[in-house]
Amino acid sequence: MFENIKDVPIPREEYDIEMVRNYQDIKLNDKSERYSEKLVDINEYNIRGINYYNNKNNPPYYHSIPGSISELFLRESVAKKLVLINEKLSSFGVEVFVLDAFRPLAVQNYFYFDWVPNYLKSVYPEKSAEWIVRESNAYWTKGARNKEELMNSIPPHSTGGAVDITLCFKETGHLLEMGTIFDDITERSHTNFFENRKDINNFSFTAIEALKNRRLLFHTMVSEGFASHPKEW
Repeated sequence: MFENIKDVPIPREEYDIEMVRNYQDIKLNDKSERYSEKLVDINEYNIRGINYYNNKNNPPYYHSIPGSISELFLRESVAKKLVLINEKLSSFGVEVFVLDAFRPLAVQNYFYFDWVPNYLKSVYPEKSAEWIVRESNAYWTKGARNKEELMNSIPPHSTGGAVDITLCFKETGHLLEMGTIFDDITERSHTNFFENRKDINNFSFTAIEALKNRRLLFHTMVSEGFASHPKEW
């Protein structure tokens, strides 16, 4: 099935949006079986990764984010799915590389309430406050400053059920080309950015590599039940 997966286009953005529609409005359900599912360290499952927000070599931030942790925790079921994904990727000589998993609420709040809006204001001083909020919401789930806000809209990463991920070579651990750095907040980071380009026949080697690697990551993750955020590769 996956032999020619790099040649299979990523579906239109509308498909992705439907998969994750209104995810920010899902309330915390303490009656669900998954509510008590334990978090596990991905190292226990031989999954590679580094906590991007804890490591100070993390452009464009270049500092350890307040409240971040060095560990990468995921729900047990999510970690097991990544093991299956690595098995599927093995024939390509690559495997997943986790950049962010369980995210402390302090990290979510730092980016949503402080870093992202301040960055946008500095780059787009002419934009309205409403535009800043709308653009922030496009890339970051709203944080929570009290228990009521948290119960009504818990950030997915704070449940251990969301994961930010890329691919690396099994032999060396070097990351594959994806077309942008991690956390780029422009349309270039959208999952199917390269699929929408009309000049695909004139792509650079870098763009072609990013296109094929995004396809490989997308289709392999979807095969195990994951849904891609349409604004992130």
